[in-house]
Amino acid sequence: TERYVQWVRQDLGYNPNRLAADEVNRFRSPLPEPGCSINLEERAFLYLFRGFPLMLDGPTGTGKTTLAENLVVRLDLPFYQENAKKKLTLKQALVDPHIQGGDTVSYPGQLTLANIFDGVYFLEECANLDEDNFVEFHAPLQRKPLTVPTQFGAAQFHPQRLENFNIIAAGNFSYQRPDYSIASLQRWVWLSMPYMSRTEFAASLRARQEGKGKMSDDRTSMDQMDVKFKALYLDQAVPARAIGAVSDMLAGIREKA
Repeated sequence: TERYVQWVRQDLGYNPNRLAADEVNRFRSPLPEPGCSINLEERAFLYLFRGFPLMLDGPTGTGKTTLAENLVVRLDLPFYQENAKKKLTLKQALVDPHIQGGDTVSYPGQLTLANIFDGVYFLEECANLDEDNFVEFHAPLQRKPLTVPTQFGAAQFHPQRLENFNIIAAGNFSYQRPDYSIASLQRWVWLSMPYMSRTEFAASLRARQEGKGKMSDDRTSMDQMDVKFKALYLDQAVPARAIGAVSDMLAGIREKA
């Protein structure tokens, strides 16, 4: 294990992947839920600070990735991000094999890097995983040793010996509805990410403009944003009132343009 870690750090030149505050968008937390004295971001921060794994549930554009990035910046922790769209397995998260000179060389996966550098592993689109694959990721949550096959032999990492290692997962469970058991879901602190307000959605649309940092005044760009809105939301199980509210907002912006 020590030889592999030394190879990753020195030969490959990996360093802790820390996000700078000016590299991430500011997360705008919605108002606190009734009966709760703190907002969503503060609740997530306190849970993560205390070592609980987080599950962020919400549709595209509600700020799941932005929230995760803001949390690791506040905690000054290394951040390793992965997308589970292609039915990711735990083994794929641990090792990234490369063929070099006819031999298999085990480059570290994002989960292994999170263990080496004692950081946060962010698993996007985890609702794409079937329950068997999803349950595999409970091993590091349970602080079980993780075995990584390497060219130096089997390396073992021990999450229980780490101070900061944790997992944040994110997905749109209301839309995809994977058939997970209650026992699987209870291992996570579940945080629902609500739909954005009109102002927040307008800001999100501005950010999604390719190559542009602010909303353009021309009608072509407004039509492109309308298409993006439909692609993001109208094909999903969105409440009719949310569709109506944002459609009205887009119409109002177009009139001003």
